[in-house]
Amino acid sequence: MKHLTIFCLFFLIACSISGISKQSFCYETPFTVMWDKTPLHVKAGERFETIVEVIISKEHFIYADKTHLNFITLEGVIIEKVDFPTPIDRQDPHFSKTMPVYENALNITITGKVPSSLQESKLELISVLEMQGCSEKLCFKPETHEIKFNINILASNNPQPEQNAQQKPKIESSEISLTKLLNQADLSVIFNQGIALSIIVVFLAGFLVSLTPCVWPIIPIVLTIIGIEAQKSWIRNLLLSLTMVVGIVIINSGMGILAVALGKSLGFLFQSKIFLIFVILFFLTMSMAMFGVFDFNPLKRFHKFTSKLGGKGFRGAFLAGLGIGLVATPCASPVLASVLGYVATKQNYFLGFGLLFTFGLGMGTLFIIVGSFFGVLSNYIKSGKWMIRVRFILGILILVPVIFYLKVLMNFNHISKDNDPSKIKIEWIYSIDDAFRFAKDSNRPIMIDFFAEWCPPCISLDKRFFNKENITRISYKLVPLKVDATTENAEEEAIISKYNIIGWPTIIFLSPDGKLYEDLTVISEDPEQIENNMLKAISRAEGK
Repeated sequence: MKHLTIFCLFFLIACSISGISKQSFCYETPFTVMWDKTPLHVKAGERFETIVEVIISKEHFIYADKTHLNFITLEGVIIEKVDFPTPIDRQDPHFSKTMPVYENALNITITGKVPSSLQESKLELISVLEMQGCSEKLCFKPETHEIKFNINILASNNPQPEQNAQQKPKIESSEISLTKLLNQADLSVIFNQGIALSIIVVFLAGFLVSLTPCVWPIIPIVLTIIGIEAQKSWIRNLLLSLTMVVGIVIINSGMGILAVALGKSLGFLFQSKIFLIFVILFFLTMSMAMFGVFDFNPLKRFHKFTSKLGGKGFRGAFLAGLGIGLVATPCASPVLASVLGYVATKQNYFLGFGLLFTFGLGMGTLFIIVGSFFGVLSNYIKSGKWMIRVRFILGILILVPVIFYLKVLMNFNHISKDNDPSKIKIEWIYSIDDAFRFAKDSNRPIMIDFFAEWCPPCISLDKRFFNKENITRISYKLVPLKVDATTENAEEEAIISKYNIIGWPTIIFLSPDGKLYEDLTVISEDPEQIENNMLKAISRAEGK
């Protein structure tokens, strides 16, 4: 700890005096991002090159697969390539396998071209650098750096028409790729580019969710239940479909408003055991009905149930939409977690309603299309033996979400192989206020575990140390508080800042009245030291 403290002091001093010709952002981490702040002077039609440099402190490294550079604004400038150096293979202490990493320094070379059609002007190109690094026993929060390049475009002496203007070079890192479209980190970058692009992406995400096995296999079944028929006019079928989509939209918009009101993502509400068990049984029953396993018709019973609520018609369609909005939520959780988390941090009810309204509309688009043209499709679909095969295929497809949800459900009870499920576990407290209040009332010291899901040694401590029976028994004389830094939260960020937490895992100990035992802080995955300090904290609180 002494060496780490000296390093941090040196690093902060270096930040204050470094870089006359370089622009740098200094964080309380061993990684410094630097780039040339001097404006680039480039003639129209010419190429340019610039470098982003990341200084990596000794005995630290940055994961190559977690390092990305994306351009947010280009102002008409073409980025031809972004070159990363070849990483080295390192036996990772946290993943227990060889991982590509960068050590000492990381130089990212950016090559671009100013089209000859651009006039004399001053441009600002904005990019975002994402990275995460660790040491042997410590990991740091994923970092995001906004990097701005200033370019002064000069008039070309011999302006030439741009050759092959329609053939843009392939840019792997400079633009957000479609393969990463629904990635949470990429979505956060998209949201920051403006409301118009956000709406388009969220709508597309909702539409893609309707194509998942959680939704699309039941579309024709649900449409039939609510009264859409080939003999009816397409206008009536369209109105019924729209009514059902209103239900889907209301569920999603409500989640957006609640996310703003509660200030956090609501994804966990739809991943509880009870909800998942209900969804599993629902899809399993429908699948078995397709296979003809049951003598009774579960769809008919479901139809009777919906008839009591609204049945065929607009009321039934609306209620069916509400149900679909709930059932599809776990399938959409990766996207919803990102969208709900974003609107929660913005604290904007209009934005929360608007983005989730758009998401629900995207999810309902396929229902509108199929419902409106149900009669046309029926003319081309004749009954016969092939329908038996279709039912069998639908039965298999409906089993896909059952397998998916079972996997999620099993994660609730996942216990490492070296542990007996009957063993007791630490009862972690996740409310900071409750932990401090309980410590004062019970005169027990507080142990705070600063944890994050992106931190491999944190997960290792949970699996290999904190679930040991003797450690659990020791924790009875402590108040165990877990601060999860996986997602941003104002309360957790405040306590991280208060105790100047710079790396994960970090374990600190406080007296019952909240005073820090500075000499008991452990900044690394050091089970033996943590156990010793747990005992020392208890001894001090008891006055021994």
